Amino acid sequence: MLGLAEPFSHYARIARKQGCNLQTMRDSGRLVFLEQSQFLSLQRNGKDEGSSATSFSDNPLAAVYLKVREAARGNMEVNSATEGAVHTCVMIDDASVLDIIAGGNHNFVLDFLHYCRALSVRKQRCSVVLLTHQDVYEEPPAFSMNLALEYVSDTVVTVEPLSTGLAVDVHGQVTILHRTVQMEYQRLKSKPRSRIQKYQFRILESTVQFFRPGQL
Repeated sequence: MLGLAEPFSHYARIARKQGCNLQTMRDSGRLVFLEQSQFLSLQRNGKDEGSSATSFSDNPLAAVYLKVREAARGNMEVNSATEGAVHTCVMIDDASVLDIIAGGNHNFVLDFLHYCRALSVRKQRCSVVLLTHQDVYEEPPAFSMNLALEYVSDTVVTVEPLSTGLAVDVHGQVTILHRTVQMEYQRLKSKPRSRIQKYQFRILESTVQFFRPGQL
């Protein structure tokens, strides 16, 4: 996990509400947490932001990717020795911090995410979960960044307030868009299929409750 936006204690507190103990996972080697301070000091190397002819090694995020790859492969080795085949998930919070490290170059960020999506450990592909904030990318010239991220995603989860305004018992709504992966699209030579799920939620003291609209 790349905790670029918050310290480990923040994620541990949120995960505890979902019944997950991140500290235990970290101690056992199932979770590798890369701190924000490890990456914010990385600076661009002076390349032209508009140039697309540079190699990935020229990307300021290349050093971040190498740390992610090292952590993913090391984590897989630890877990496969005791549990057999284990899937690896790379979680990134959030895309705007990647932008800062990349000097505002969206192409650098997209290249970095491409390498993370292509990362494999023992021939097993890794999943990538990326958090973005819509208000950061909703206006030009950053608007294209949001569209590019959605295009390469298999699943898009949107969390937002209720369209009807504030409510006492309902704190927001979640829309989940499932899309066919690009490889399947190419194989079937058909239009990508999509499936949408909608839920509402309320935040309680020690958990978060999800339910379909109108069920509460």
